[in-house]
Amino acid sequence: MDAAQMREHQLRLIGGNYRTDERTLEVYEFMIGKPNRELARVLTHFDQTEGLGHLYYPGQGLHILPRDTLGVDRVTHLSLDTDYFELFGEGIKVQGDYRTSPFPDNSFGSTLVWGLTQPSIVEAIDDILRVTKENGLIVVGQSRYFADIIKDRLKRVASPVEEIDVFRNNCS
Repeated sequence: MDAAQMREHQLRLIGGNYRTDERTLEVYEFMIGKPNRELARVLTHFDQTEGLGHLYYPGQGLHILPRDTLGVDRVTHLSLDTDYFELFGEGIKVQGDYRTSPFPDNSFGSTLVWGLTQPSIVEAIDDILRVTKENGLIVVGQSRYFADIIKDRLKRVASPVEEIDVFRNNCS
């Protein structure tokens, strides 16, 4: 699935909840469009300035932006729910639980935590830190709870987008 197809798919999912196409587009822009542009900006910035290496994207569902920004061979998506894998298209997709991922220590140059829920993210923190290389970056968006929990454990890095937190993994 390419970006245009993904947008149409997401608009169809959102559209059933609103009476007008205009309102559907407003909700899409607020919930998906703007956050995706901001995430692309952050990933591009840090890839150019520090080199993100291979990005780990745990529990990510159907979100192709990191793959499209960094390349199909530079992002590993991990999820228990594999129903979307065929729809997702190209990319590295691994079935597994992000609370106890199947990857060795220090496997990834960076990690993206995007929209993970409160109960499960607490259980996943140690594993995310384990698989992210020392001094690797952890990019956190739409998961304020995760950012609040790790802010005292990791060093915050200045992000070009205020709504997206970035931390350096000094816990490996």
